[in-house]
Amino acid sequence: MKNSDLEVNAFHFSNAIGACDRCGMWQDGVGLLEKMVGMNAEPNVVCFNSAMRATEYASAWPCTLHLLDDLATTGLSSDHISINLALGATRRALRWQRAVCLWQGKSADVPQNPKILSTVSTCCESAGRWAVALNLSESSLQMHVRLDQISLNAALAAHSERWQEALQAFAAASADAYGCNTISNACGKASAWLHASSVLAGMRAVAVQPDLVSVNTLIGSFENESLWMRAVAGLQHSLGQRPSCITFSTVVSSFAKAAVWRAALQCLSRPEAESQMGYGAGVTACERGYRWRHSLQLLCRIQRRQLVAQVSFNAALAALARVGLWQAAAQMFCEINLQRPSPDEVGSTAVISSCDKRGLWPVSLSVLRRMRASAARCASITFNAVASACEKVLEWSQSLALIGHMVASYVTLQTIGCNAAIGACQKALEWRQVVNALYFMQGFSLSFTSITCNVSMKACESGRWRPALVLLQCMLIVALQPCDISYNSLLASLQIEGHWQRGIQAFSIMQSEQILPDVMTFSSVLGLCEHRFGHFCLGTLQEATSSLATRNLQTSF
Repeated sequence: MKNSDLEVNAFHFSNAIGACDRCGMWQDGVGLLEKMVGMNAEPNVVCFNSAMRATEYASAWPCTLHLLDDLATTGLSSDHISINLALGATRRALRWQRAVCLWQGKSADVPQNPKILSTVSTCCESAGRWAVALNLSESSLQMHVRLDQISLNAALAAHSERWQEALQAFAAASADAYGCNTISNACGKASAWLHASSVLAGMRAVAVQPDLVSVNTLIGSFENESLWMRAVAGLQHSLGQRPSCITFSTVVSSFAKAAVWRAALQCLSRPEAESQMGYGAGVTACERGYRWRHSLQLLCRIQRRQLVAQVSFNAALAALARVGLWQAAAQMFCEINLQRPSPDEVGSTAVISSCDKRGLWPVSLSVLRRMRASAARCASITFNAVASACEKVLEWSQSLALIGHMVASYVTLQTIGCNAAIGACQKALEWRQVVNALYFMQGFSLSFTSITCNVSMKACESGRWRPALVLLQCMLIVALQPCDISYNSLLASLQIEGHWQRGIQAFSIMQSEQILPDVMTFSSVLGLCEHRFGHFCLGTLQEATSSLATRNLQTSF
C-alpha cells in the first residue's frame, strides 16, 4: 500500500485494526497502530479504541492501560469508549484498585455515564470489595448520574454481605429479576426467610416475573430453617415453571433436615428429582428418621441409575451406625472401598463411632489403619472415636499409640482423645502412664478439664498421694471446680499410706468448699483416724449419718 498511489489514512488503519480484533490477533493490531506514524498516517481516537478493544478481549490489561497512556501523550483526548475499554480490561483481570484509580483520574476529563459506573461497580463487586462498590453507587448519586440496570445489580450484589442494607437498597431501586434474586439469596443465607418471601412478592408488585432461580432461592431459605412445609408450597408454586432437579433437591434437603423421610421419598418418585444431590438428601432423611432399610433401598436405586455420590454412602453408613448395626456398616464400608480409591472420612468415622459404642476396638482400629494406608485424611474426631473404643476394653497401650500416631500424622490433638487414653490407663491401674500422659498434654499446651484431673486422680488411689495432691492444686489454680470424686481419690490415696494429718486437712477443705461427702468420703476419713482419734471417729460417724441422710433427702426431691 505504501508504494501504490492510494493514500493510507486513519480510516484504513482503523478497519485493519478492527479486523485483527475480530480474528483475535491483538498483537498485530497494536503493531499496526505503532506503524501509523511511520506511514504518515495520524492515529485518531477510533484507532486507539480499536486496538484497546482487541487487547481487552485478550485479557492483556497492561497493554490496554499502556495504550490509554499513549492516547494522552499524542495530544488526543480519550472519550467514554476509551475509558470504558480500559475499565473493562481491569475488570476482567479483577484489578479493582486500578479500576477505581482510573475512574477517579479520568472523572474530570470525561463526563461520567451509567456504563462507566457499571463497569467499575461490577469490577469491585466481582473482587469481593462490596464497600468500595457501595461508595461508588453513592458517588454516582452525588454526581446526578442515573445508574443503569447493571450498575443497580452490582450495587445490590455489593449490599448482599449485609442483608439489612440490601433490603433498603432493594426498596429504593427498580431491580430486575437478577437483582431480586441477589437480595433473596442474601436473605436466605442469613436465615431471613420472611424477607426473602417479601422480595418475591415485591417482584410481582413491580411487574418483574419471578423465574426458576427466584423460586429455588426462596426454597433454599426455607431449607436453612427446616421449614419443609413452606418448601413444599414453594415447589407447588414452581410447578408451572417446569422445576429443575435443583428445585426438587432443595426441597428434599429441607425434608432431610426435618427428618421427614416419607415426604422425601415421595418427592424423589418424580423423574425430575433424580440427581446426586436429591438422592443424597433422601438417604440422609431416611437416616435421620431411623429408617435404615429405606436408606439401603434408596442406595440400591441410586446405584442402578449410576447417580452414586459419596454423601449417599455416608448417609447409609450413618443410618446403620445409628441403629447399632455395626456388622452391616463394616461390610458396606469394605464394599465401598472396593469401588473407590480411598475411604471417605465421614463414612469411616460413622463406622468407627458405631464400633466405639460396643467397645469393638479391633474393628475401629482396622478401619483407621485402612484410612492411613490409603493416605486418606484422618480428622481428630476419627482418632478420638478409636481411642474411646480402646478405653472401654482397657486397651491402654493402643490408646497411647493412637496419640502418637496423631502427632506423627500432624493431626490436631484434642483433650477428649487424651482423656480417653488416660481413662484406659486408669482402668488398667497404670498410674505411671497416666502421669506421662499428663506431661504429654502439658507439652502440647492442651488444657486440662475436670474429667482429665478426676480420672488421673482416681488412678492415684493405689497409694500415690503426691500426684493426686498436685492435680487437686492444679484444678484450683486453673479455676476448675473439684467435686466429691476429686477429694475421694485424694483421701483414698492418703488412707493407704496413713497420712491422717493431710487427710483431715483435705476433708476440712472439702467441707469449706461446701462439697457434700458421700459414703466413700467418710469411709476414707474413718480409715485414716480410727487408730489415733477415737472421739474424732465417733464425731465423724455421727456427721456422716446426718450428711448422708440429708443427701438422700435432696436426691429424693
